[in-house]
Amino acid sequence: MEGLLQTVDFTSPLTIVDVGGGDGALLTRLLGENRRSRGVLVDLVAALPAAARRLTDAGLADRCELVEGDFLTALPPGGDFYLLRHILHDWDDASCHVVLRNCHLAMGPGARVVVIDHLLDEAQGDGPDQGGDGQWGALMDLYMMSLFAGGRERTGEEVADLLRGAGLTPVRTTLLPGGTGVMEARAGGCPVETGGAR
Repeated sequence: MEGLLQTVDFTSPLTIVDVGGGDGALLTRLLGENRRSRGVLVDLVAALPAAARRLTDAGLADRCELVEGDFLTALPPGGDFYLLRHILHDWDDASCHVVLRNCHLAMGPGARVVVIDHLLDEAQGDGPDQGGDGQWGALMDLYMMSLFAGGRERTGEEVADLLRGAGLTPVRTTLLPGGTGVMEARAGGCPVETGGAR
């Protein structure tokens, strides 16, 4: 979380859409850090009660809307950030394309998609104490395939290809400790920036 807060500028008044936000842990922390922002958490109906409890306990219920929805169908429009934390690695490429395209369709001018996921970038090292041999990433890849049909870990370039295929332009990638990557993308043509490991 600290790496995410250092990497992505959440300081302006924003509407943050947490796509598949689950129990609301990520959105609760982001809204707690920035009192000027509002949140929208989108997930299936079974996830919403836990999110409602967490946000209420944190005193944030008045700043966050809970939306029952399926990110493979549509997403609420008008957000400034569409966050996908550990979402894409659950799905095959075709499904990822649908999710990202739905983000693109919902985005307003200047909005961004932020993908937070493990990246199999061997040149940067692959997981704690693994060097560049890829063993940790290979094990995670097998684990994801065992849990989800088509689920798998991807390299940063593979995620960037998914973003471009949905009409989005990657603008920055930052690798955090442990192999987690934060990738930001916008609609339209923007220059690509590559951040270093943190």
